[in-house]
Amino acid sequence: MTAVFSEIIEEQIGYFGDGWQYPLFAMALVGLLLLWRRRDAAIAALYTVIMMVIIYCPLTAKFLMNFMEGGVYWRMFWLLPIIPVLALAMVEFVPLVIEAAGRFGSDEKKKSVLGIIAVVLVLAIYAGLLVGGGRFVYQDGNVTWAHNLEKLPEEVIDIVDAVNADYEAAPVGEKRVAAVGTIVPFIRQYDATVLLAYGRSAIQKEDKSGKKGELYEQLTNIENPDYDKIRNLLDETDTTYLIIADNMHVRASEMNDRGFETVYGNGAYTLLKRV
Repeated sequence: MTAVFSEIIEEQIGYFGDGWQYPLFAMALVGLLLLWRRRDAAIAALYTVIMMVIIYCPLTAKFLMNFMEGGVYWRMFWLLPIIPVLALAMVEFVPLVIEAAGRFGSDEKKKSVLGIIAVVLVLAIYAGLLVGGGRFVYQDGNVTWAHNLEKLPEEVIDIVDAVNADYEAAPVGEKRVAAVGTIVPFIRQYDATVLLAYGRSAIQKEDKSGKKGELYEQLTNIENPDYDKIRNLLDETDTTYLIIADNMHVRASEMNDRGFETVYGNGAYTLLKRV
């Protein structure tokens, strides 16, 4: 049981960190239990206590861990109403502060001023502990600036940019591309103006009929791709560009011999154009 409790504490530290959020939550809960005057505050405090007993009790924790994969017990802390407890504690505590500050005033106006000052100080200390106890999210390597806003493989972006650049320089036919299956889903996600010789239905082999399905079958024919047939199918489907992976069984040199010129290569993919 000691080992289980130690694991619970480790999960707590990993979830809350070393800031003031959890100590303030604990103090707010104790304050609600001692000073509650509202029914909703009492209900929130009672629920929180029950959940903390379930979370921190080694017996229940061990039982729950049996149904979880390793290292995710910290998700149990999601069940603690941390923000509502902090808010309710302030709702209960602020009137007491105003009342205590008012005892030092000789008239109603002075009591109100002292009450406001006291509340501002309490809120400033409260906010200072929360902010000062944390760390700025954009520091310490937590966040890095994205250079690839599309979150797509860089090689795909390079090759599609090469297609666009070549087509703008010398537009011939339609800007239609036949590509290996691994990058097909990314091409139109990056640029919807690029047309595809075949889509997902051919890749998933749902549609094997017709020229599109036949073209995909030939490009993925590992044993013996028929380059003449590939060339004819590209012509029949009015496909201007062919993208092949450099580690692919379809060789660029064979397509060069059949009227396709190499336009671009980035070490992962080679772009060929029908001439």
